[in-house]
Amino acid sequence: MKKALAVLLMMAAGGLRAAVTTEQVTTVSAVSSTTFMGTNVALDSLNTVHVTYYDPASQRLRYTKLVNGQTTWSAPINVIDQTVSPRSDMKLSGNTPHVVFYEIDATGSRAGVKHTQLNGSTFQSPTTIQSFVSTITYVSLAVASNGQPRVAFNNTVSSATVYAAYSGTVWSTHTVHISSYPTAVALDLASDDTPRLAFLTGGDSLGLPDDRLGYFAVGGSTPTVKGWWPVDWATAPPSGLALAVDDNNQSHIFDSYTSGGSPWIEYYLASSTGGFLNYEPVGGGSEFLDAAVNSLERPTVVYLSTAPGFSRAAWNGTGWEYSVLDGSAAVAGVGPSVVYNRFDHFLATYYTTAPAAAVHLQTDANRGLTLGGTVQDFAAAAIPGAVVQLAGSIATGNLPAGTGSYSQLNLWEGGYTVTPSAAGYAYVPASQSFASFQATNTTVNFVGGPVNIDVADNLFDPSKGEIMTVNYSVLPGAVLVRVYTLRGVPVKTLVDGSHAAGAFSTTWDGRNDAGEIVASGIYLIRIEADRLNKILKAAVVK
Repeated sequence: MKKALAVLLMMAAGGLRAAVTTEQVTTVSAVSSTTFMGTNVALDSLNTVHVTYYDPASQRLRYTKLVNGQTTWSAPINVIDQTVSPRSDMKLSGNTPHVVFYEIDATGSRAGVKHTQLNGSTFQSPTTIQSFVSTITYVSLAVASNGQPRVAFNNTVSSATVYAAYSGTVWSTHTVHISSYPTAVALDLASDDTPRLAFLTGGDSLGLPDDRLGYFAVGGSTPTVKGWWPVDWATAPPSGLALAVDDNNQSHIFDSYTSGGSPWIEYYLASSTGGFLNYEPVGGGSEFLDAAVNSLERPTVVYLSTAPGFSRAAWNGTGWEYSVLDGSAAVAGVGPSVVYNRFDHFLATYYTTAPAAAVHLQTDANRGLTLGGTVQDFAAAAIPGAVVQLAGSIATGNLPAGTGSYSQLNLWEGGYTVTPSAAGYAYVPASQSFASFQATNTTVNFVGGPVNIDVADNLFDPSKGEIMTVNYSVLPGAVLVRVYTLRGVPVKTLVDGSHAAGAFSTTWDGRNDAGEIVASGIYLIRIEADRLNKILKAAVVK
């Protein structure tokens, strides 16, 4: 019945298609279309795209990244230069990638589930979470609010699903469930860092049948099982399992498996307190999948569809919207990964087999954007030495603007602030910010001019008719130039009015506002204008 309903939902959804871009991330030595080969994708606050992937010929786990504003992926590096299981996971702590994997070593000296993180341009020497000898181990990773990793995995020797937490110095492990099948396990964290786990159970002391998909909530400073909820019968062990916890601490669970020779995907929603899990069929699809939840708490799942191609199903609040992201028969369908950015646009990675075995990136995010404009003086001339600082959703950098214009290409959508600068100059506006930059803008313009004040002949005798000169350059707006005593008492207002941008001068004849020659001594000349507040000294001698 579920399967028939799934087909009807697929037909009703109408195959809605999102606008996407596709690019090759990197080539790999080969791709298996049946054995899980993991890719993992993450997007940090600087819009750097991080990708890890399994390369089967070397049995190495590799890492590459695409820096915002660039078009070339970094040269891949090994996460670890040892043989690893094809399954891995990657998440970010801030902008730092954390990776968990199983290192294969038949001798047992290095075998085990391990964790590492990127430190500069290389990965740290991995720490061992739990040692046991296996070949294929399923792992899942989350990062707590304190930046420390949390890991779930299958110990294929003890038939246990294990949860592990890192304190910053040591790993603590907790056996969540004995008699788990050595298949997929999925981990995510609630807002209070309480773990949520999904996995497949076997026959056990609870009297549960084999092939029962289970969901656990685990928490406490010493992890203890808070509750157990069966999800669904799994008539065949699922190879695909994904879990994402939304901002309301609801758990979105996807599982996929083959039944009757056909692959199927199912979706469940668990409330923050567990209990009954609402069921919605997704339809026919690969056993290999990944899922994410957007800001509206609506899930999406990426998978290999029953027809050739890489597909996506997104919940719109009432039903699934289906789209084929890559209809090529070269899509391998193994090891997909998906995340959302803050604009609820997705990024997904997957493998293809032709024309070369490779990892690909799919996204409907706005990218390849240009942000630029002019930086000129009030006569529309270039300002020598001018630069523009671009900050926000990009690693801070300076763009040359001394020719009168600037431009940054290949930006991802994000939040950006543009600030011009040049020695002795101020600009209108001082900066421009874009909280949601999602389309090319080449008219982010600035007009600048020198802002300064200096005095000439500031040692003078007014009784002999001598005067001092005040020279100043300002931006458009109100300008006040006033003489004060050293105690801050106003003596004479020299300028009080609105100015256009430019260079000006005024004089002081050593008299106060009443027209009287002031006493000998030191006086302060203060200017107040847009981006200019400065005090100079003058000496009256008689």
